[in-house]
Amino acid sequence: LLVRSFACMTDRAKRNSFRGFKAAEHEDKLVLNTRKRSSLKYGSTLSLGSNAVKESLRSVIVQKTRRTFGVELSTLLAREKEFLPEQSARQHSVPRIVTQIVEYLKEHSIDTPGLFRVPGKHSEIMSATTAIDDGQEITFNYLTQFDTHTVADLLKKYLRELPRPIVPVEKYFSAFMAAANMKNEEEMIKYVASLVGALPADNLALLKYLCKFFWCLAQYSEETKMGASNISIIFSPLFFGQSDSINSAHLILEAKSTSKLAKSMIDNYDSIFVGSQEAAKFMMAYESIANSEFSLIKGEEVAVCYIGANGDEEELCFVHINGRIFKISRVLVESKCKPQPEGDVRFDGIDKTAIDEIRAETIQRLLTDDKTAKQVKAADPLAVRNLKPVKKSKSRRKSDSLRGFIKQPSSSSNNNSPASTRKRSGSFHESLSPKKTDKKEKKDKKQKKEKEKKKKINSTISAWYGAPANKSSNSFFGAKKK
Repeated sequence: LLVRSFACMTDRAKRNSFRGFKAAEHEDKLVLNTRKRSSLKYGSTLSLGSNAVKESLRSVIVQKTRRTFGVELSTLLAREKEFLPEQSARQHSVPRIVTQIVEYLKEHSIDTPGLFRVPGKHSEIMSATTAIDDGQEITFNYLTQFDTHTVADLLKKYLRELPRPIVPVEKYFSAFMAAANMKNEEEMIKYVASLVGALPADNLALLKYLCKFFWCLAQYSEETKMGASNISIIFSPLFFGQSDSINSAHLILEAKSTSKLAKSMIDNYDSIFVGSQEAAKFMMAYESIANSEFSLIKGEEVAVCYIGANGDEEELCFVHINGRIFKISRVLVESKCKPQPEGDVRFDGIDKTAIDEIRAETIQRLLTDDKTAKQVKAADPLAVRNLKPVKKSKSRRKSDSLRGFIKQPSSSSNNNSPASTRKRSGSFHESLSPKKTDKKEKKDKKQKKEKEKKKKINSTISAWYGAPANKSSNSFFGAKKK
């Protein structure tokens, strides 16, 4: 009986160990699949140990159910609306993490010096991020345990980890960046207000809520030392995203343009977000247009921003064509272009590589326009569509450097035409170069030199033959026998 019981226990242990091995193998396969499917920040550093398996599985479950950071804006809002009554769900347009942090900062830290500029504690930020992703409810009591700057950094971290920036790059980045070159501030505000009105509903609600809070914060700039310009420098990469380029010129121009736009949206909050500006429309040209000011090719996509009419004048609109803005009659635009269906405006199918290409192309176009505008007196983006930067050659630079040495025509001279100036410039260059000679003179000189050369040779030969023999010249033939 003892032997049989021992054998049964041994068989049972073997079966359990085999099951445990199979379970461990299944867990390993599950971890590998989750690594491929999920984009966890620390997924590449996981090992296949038991703790790592549990942590990875927990992260996958959290990512699908309660995760807040790194989730699409529309997905997070839809998930939060499921737990709200129907009436409250309709009014819920901003994520709870944003509203709770903003209301907390308004009540407790609106006049804190260096708000959003002074960094918080990194350990507290990471622990709060993990707790919120695990399902921690964001309340004032929970936020009170952290430092003010840590709470402010939580808001920046959430906006920074959005899969797509608040202003989508695919449709709007080029149109917004073109506004940074507009010289007339009033027209720029109308153009930006029209573009903002065309943003997706969730993105527009979040951008409007943040800009209103930043406008309130800017009113305490004397206490916080954070005016609209400082706030825009910090949050413009979170509004429009940031390029991964290593080109310093691209990065500087992008930061300069986006911060200018963000500052305009904060300073002119009422005009841009509260005013009754008609939203922009994205249209497709079904017929080509070409005139002295602009050209539109059939099939080209344009953004049309309506600005209205002044008095009895014809109603105009701003049209964004290939990275540049033009003022065109509304009747002409609507007769040649058709609005795009709303279903065509999608952002999910575009990968990061395409987004980076759009950014690089837009910034390069702005750099070209900026260089061209410096060479043209009227540096208006409406007038430099087809111009390219002119590069001077080396010969041109030399002539420019010599131009200072040329004597200017006197006031008593009657001939002041450009032709006379070019003549004097040519005579100056002739004075620097050797004088020209005729072909006949050159030929005569050459023949004369050859004759002189022959005379010298003949005189040398005759002198040598007529000379008496001596020891040095012909001592062998002239020597006498002893």
